[in-house]
Amino acid sequence: RQAEYRNKNQETHRAKVRAYQKKWRLENPEASLAQSRANMVKYRDVANRNRRERLKDPEERARARTISYAAQKKWRQENPEEFKNNVLNKTYGISIQQYNDLMTQQGGVCAICKEPEKHVMRRSGKLKSLAVDHCHDTGQVRGLLCAQCNHALGSFRDRYSLLEAAMRYLDDPPALPVVPAPTARPEERIDK
Repeated sequence: RQAEYRNKNQETHRAKVRAYQKKWRLENPEASLAQSRANMVKYRDVANRNRRERLKDPEERARARTISYAAQKKWRQENPEEFKNNVLNKTYGISIQQYNDLMTQQGGVCAICKEPEKHVMRRSGKLKSLAVDHCHDTGQVRGLLCAQCNHALGSFRDRYSLLEAAMRYLDDPPALPVVPAPTARPEERIDK
């Protein structure tokens, strides 16, 4: 009976403490955030050590990985815009809003070929978004490209000399004197 009373009293006290803490956090968001960060730093080593110990067991590691993958996949499916925003921000330093503004500025088409994206993702069957093209040296975003143009530009490794050599190659192919030309004339080419 006494143990029952003590347990009930402890639960009541815990509920009061939790309510007080919640109220304090809402009234003092900056202090609450600072306290949370301090606790994270304070207990990070202990938490990491405990996690490493737990994950030494291969079965536990596999279980944790499966749970983590499932949770991440579920979150991505439930929050596609936020996920895309996070990827854009982490990879290119731009927000989804900036991406959408750039898409609007380009008229929803590739900056090079002026055509909309045509490639479809194999797994989902959905149309790909235009790729964010950026300078690999400076990180500066240059525009949005379709998969084909992005791949082509990447193959030339952002080198003007290679692009110019490719243009010269198209205008004057080395096989022309050796291999006879087909019946179609160069002026009938679609794109010159």
